[in-house]
Amino acid sequence: MPSTTTALDLTTDVTSLTAAVCDIESVSLDERTLADAVEAAVRDLAHLEVTRIGNTVVARTDQTGPGRRWVLPAVVVEHRHRDGVRAVVGVDGG
Repeated sequence: MPSTTTALDLTTDVTSLTAAVCDIESVSLDERTLADAVEAAVRDLAHLEVTRIGNTVVARTDQTGPGRRWVLPAVVVEHRHRDGVRAVVGVDGG
């Protein structure tokens, strides 16, 4: 099934970025759309080396000095969408 890439804006605040990630449906064995969006968001960042194998995307920094490298591991959890329901960003009053 062809994937349509959803743009992720890495310049936005972390709450809005998280909501954008949550709005991309990703279910077990069908993570391509989410992987496409993550790869597209980081692919053109010059300080990152991006590798993709299937639906796995790895982005790591270039060496920042002798023996130094930053690594940020992340796991994106699968979730199903209900038609018309999107992530809600707000403040919990409780």
